[in-house]
Amino acid sequence: MKTNYPINHFVENLEDESAIPEKIADGIRKTVEDFAGRFAGLDEVKASQKTQPDKWSRKEILGHLIDSA
Repeated sequence: MKTNYPINHFVENLEDESAIPEKIADGIRKTVEDFAGRFAGLDEVKASQKTQPDKWSRKEILGHLIDSA
C-alpha cells in the first residue's frame, strides 16, 4: 500500500531546518490517519487474507509495523 504522504514532501523546500522534526511528525500523523481510514473498512476475514501463500496478510503487516515501532 503506497502512502499519499511521503515524508520528503513535508521537509523539502524548508528554509528553517528547525521546523523539520515538526514537519516529519505531521507527515507521520497524516500517514497513520490515512492508513487507519483505509484499514477501517476491512473486516477480519479480508484483513487476514493473503494475496499469495508466501506473502503476509494486511493484518500481519500491521502487526509487524506495530511490533517494530
